[in-house]
Amino acid sequence: MLDFISQTVENQPKIFGTLHFIILAIFVLLIVLICIFLRHTNEKQNKIILLFFGLWLLFFEILKQVLLIYDQGNFKYDWQHLPLQPCSALMYTIILAGFLSTNKKTKKFEQFLYAFIGIFGFFSGASAIVMPSSIFSTNYILLLFQTSQHHMVLALLAVYLFVSGRVSPNFKNFLKSVAVFVFWCATAFILNVVLFAITKNPEINLMYIGPYTIWSIPIISDFIKIDNPWAFIPFYIFIYSLACLLSMYVYLCVAKIVAYIHGKITKNKQDVVKRMLEIIKSDF
Repeated sequence: MLDFISQTVENQPKIFGTLHFIILAIFVLLIVLICIFLRHTNEKQNKIILLFFGLWLLFFEILKQVLLIYDQGNFKYDWQHLPLQPCSALMYTIILAGFLSTNKKTKKFEQFLYAFIGIFGFFSGASAIVMPSSIFSTNYILLLFQTSQHHMVLALLAVYLFVSGRVSPNFKNFLKSVAVFVFWCATAFILNVVLFAITKNPEINLMYIGPYTIWSIPIISDFIKIDNPWAFIPFYIFIYSLACLLSMYVYLCVAKIVAYIHGKITKNKQDVVKRMLEIIKSDF
């Protein structure tokens, strides 16, 4: 099994190469299918969807961790891949939301989870699919598949929650999603401190918030350099949250444009049918 999951490709895929376009086509197709078939799911179906895909992601995350430990027989682990980064936090949140029974006591808490999955999941997943530099940074077939489908599922579940009406992309829900994000960041920060005290390994950097290692923020770090972790952490949380807010409004704009076009097409069809009926009646 270890030999099977450690198979590699000769050349890494390229952004806007053949594999990338295939992934984008599948992504768009699945969004269309979700909008058509998953708009009116009941609560039981909703829980099944969340739990199934949450456990699906967890299964491949476990395979990924096995591969990273095995490392082609070297049995060396890259501590940077400890599974508590933003996309891992979303996976755990999806599983929790799937297991959580819906009632009056849990309804408000559930809305916080859904807001986080929807708003942060859409940005985290869609941005990685559109610009998959981190996804295509490996030759391992398993990692290419795992990271691609992981981010795709995050974005698709976000779209599902939007179109099914379980999350309204508005500022109030955005604040709820930030609250959950801050919780995961605080949890990761505590674990970073504890694990560093045990291992003395500064590469342990859960949720990318240090305090012993500061990783660059894509694009932003090209213009702003922050070496102080106490300045970097709130700045990172702010920038990540802002990116999710902007992506939420991008989704809203696209949704409104699609709804407008759909309305025009539907109206035109109705006008054509009405005109045909008038012609038929006039002939008789």
